[in-house]
Amino acid sequence: MENDIIRKIKEGKLEKFELKSESLEEELENIIIDLVSKLTLMRMEQGVSQKELAEKIGTKQTAISRLENASSNPSLKFLLKITKALGGEMKITPHGKYTYTIPENYRETFEKIAKSEGKTIQEKIDALISMEIMNFSYKKIKVEFKNFNRKSNRKSKNNENAFKAA
Repeated sequence: MENDIIRKIKEGKLEKFELKSESLEEELENIIIDLVSKLTLMRMEQGVSQKELAEKIGTKQTAISRLENASSNPSLKFLLKITKALGGEMKITPHGKYTYTIPENYRETFEKIAKSEGKTIQEKIDALISMEIMNFSYKKIKVEFKNFNRKSNRKSKNNENAFKAA
């Protein structure tokens, strides 16, 4: 029987699924739940069964099942083994929501784009972010200039009317 986490993964509701933590222990538990959810999704997307994954890392299928059903407390080493067996790489970062992962279905294309421009993936990401910031700034300046012109035109008309009245 699939638990709530796996159901939410399959329905694509993982982004909306946020746990609030009251303590450091709860926060750590939430981090582990999030990682296990992502690993479960990775396994399912690759079409790897729990048994096949277990064989790859030298454990039993029941250990993978307990992990995915949140009925075990996995070690970091165990999670790292699973990550590597699925072709992933584990990074721990203090940057939270500012850490972005390019979705699997865009990675190959994104790498080709970066390579065709003679850039690394990180350089391409930096260039895209810079371009978005410049576009945002340009639009903001354009709106402010438009508003400034409106105010100036109103003042000019008011001055003209005052001059005519005098």
